[in-house]
Amino acid sequence: MSGSEPTVAARRETISPLSDRTTGRLTYEVSVDASGAVFLSIVDKPLLVSVSPEPVPIARLQTLLAEPLATGEPFETRLLTRAFARRAKQNGLVLAAVLCHEGLLRPAVAVPKMHVCLGDWEDWAFVQRDRVAQQEELAVPVASGQQPRRAPISGDALVAQASGPRAPVVTQRDLDHASDTGAQCERNPTLSRLV
Repeated sequence: MSGSEPTVAARRETISPLSDRTTGRLTYEVSVDASGAVFLSIVDKPLLVSVSPEPVPIARLQTLLAEPLATGEPFETRLLTRAFARRAKQNGLVLAAVLCHEGLLRPAVAVPKMHVCLGDWEDWAFVQRDRVAQQEELAVPVASGQQPRRAPISGDALVAQASGPRAPVVTQRDLDHASDTGAQCERNPTLSRLV
């Protein structure tokens, strides 16, 4: 994104506090530009959380996390800080919380300050672009003096609306890690809040 290219919001989400020391909720937005690039940006944050408000392209994250995405190996959370042009103290942690909420990351089992990539990021980005396309399909311009009308919805879009968003693709590796995480959560209640 050049900085001046407008984006269309696919949706906004609000998540719980990032830690026991933080009060307030964090709101982020998933948006798509005219070229189909998908972005994440923080639109509202707790008072004491320091994070850059700039939109972060998912493509930049995929490039940054190419090795962890390919291998499934844990990576240091602070690596996510490089996705931002501006530097703020909590950029990596906040982005990790957002990506965990989206089902694209999870905390590494028994390894503090590390995360593991999950799901199919391309499929997730496709769903976000599809949401924006459906919004635009329903917004048909009306000439003055005419009654507003809804755009026709194709059978595929109707099925997608009825079934809701697609679930992330889960691999055997994800299932193996989930069973390990479940056992860890039983022993450590703090970890269960992060998963």
